[in-house]
Amino acid sequence: MAIIGTSKKLPKPMKIALLTGKPTDVTAGNYNDYAFITAAKNRGHEIHTLVSGQQSVAANPADIPLKASPLDFDALIPRLKTHDFEAGCVALSGYQAQGVYCLNSPAALHLARRKFQCLQVLARHHLPIPRTLWLPTEADLCSFMEITGSQQLIIKTNLGSIGKGVMLAESLGQVRALIDYLHAVHEPFFIQEFIAESAGQDMRALVLDGQIIGAVKRQANAPGEFRSNISRGGMAGKITLSPQQQQLALDAAKAVGLTFAGVDLIESADQTYVLEVNGNPGFQAVDQVYNCQTAEKVIAFIEQHVAANAT
Repeated sequence: MAIIGTSKKLPKPMKIALLTGKPTDVTAGNYNDYAFITAAKNRGHEIHTLVSGQQSVAANPADIPLKASPLDFDALIPRLKTHDFEAGCVALSGYQAQGVYCLNSPAALHLARRKFQCLQVLARHHLPIPRTLWLPTEADLCSFMEITGSQQLIIKTNLGSIGKGVMLAESLGQVRALIDYLHAVHEPFFIQEFIAESAGQDMRALVLDGQIIGAVKRQANAPGEFRSNISRGGMAGKITLSPQQQQLALDAAKAVGLTFAGVDLIESADQTYVLEVNGNPGFQAVDQVYNCQTAEKVIAFIEQHVAANAT
């Protein structure tokens, strides 16, 4: 498994922005954001926290000069939160338009955030995904269940995250009840075949610039729980991805256009599928399992990229 190293010789100090949800997100209790701040400072850089919902953005910056010029920053790390994701993407696009290097682009983050559209892109790149159907009415529900050969289905809201909005229905009646509710609250959703062999476990691969920098196996840790997200109490352990699984994760991140991504894989009896591609991946589990520092690898990559593209 290829690993991006962290050079001990520090380059010219940079000014980095961390674009996040709110100031209280950046505390020792928020492992990922805090790790980026610590890693940047340890490597001699200046890092500032920007609140995504408080950034003024001009459609044409030449028309409206703003006090806080994005040109002050060499690079920006987006850590967008659900509650102000759109505002964060607008701010990110504003900085990107002014020439600031952004670790992930707003277009790629938008795609990764919309799960069904992301799966469509993966399918167009001929990457294996579980059979999935956008279901505005029940007209094709029974046909889908006949194709999958199971009464069990996964129902997912299109904009869910960290395991929220993912439901397991174990009968046609449960499926219909959940669909009725989601229609009533106007929540976009889709249905997906349930891969029974993977119930309660998956694999998370961290991808950085076309390389795997870490991977863990995640296992649900509560009776009856089928979601393995660490944020929902899942347990993580070491895993060695096969060459085919590594390539699948790399291809998925590339298809979505993400430089830094978390790719979730699940296994059936005879195949590995891409379940999801995350543009705002958590990496605490990888760091703890392997006693490594993912944030420092990301900062080292940004150093290399900014230095290589300096004019």
